[in-house]
Amino acid sequence: MESSKQIDSGATQGRLLSRPTRPTTTAVAGLHPLGLDAQRDGFVYVPKTYQVDQQI
Repeated sequence: MESSKQIDSGATQGRLLSRPTRPTTTAVAGLHPLGLDAQRDGFVYVPKTYQVDQQI
């Protein structure tokens, strides 16, 4: 009997695989819905102190 081999990728481990880039627009401070789904959605929060030229 063969054992199944599970692929260890970032996606299966809950890690984001995207890389940040420079912003292309100005962000408005506050809590904003992502518009992913009508019943279950995510949000992104932009703090009032956010500055496009400031790195974290």
